[in-house]
Amino acid sequence: MFANWKLEILLVGDLDLIEKGELSILNKDIAETERILKTMIKSLENKPLAQTDHPYYIVNK
Repeated sequence: MFANWKLEILLVGDLDLIEKGELSILNKDIAETERILKTMIKSLENKPLAQTDHPYYIVNK
């Protein structure tokens, strides 16, 4: 999911275009964001597509 970002961040670090402290913070932020998004995606995948008991559910006729 974040493979492209990770590669670019790795290159930026290898080329010393960012301070090591900033690179570490950025890597931690990316890992946390990836973890959150994976959790959200898994949660959405486990939900049914239509919940007729929801008060705002609209039935197409």
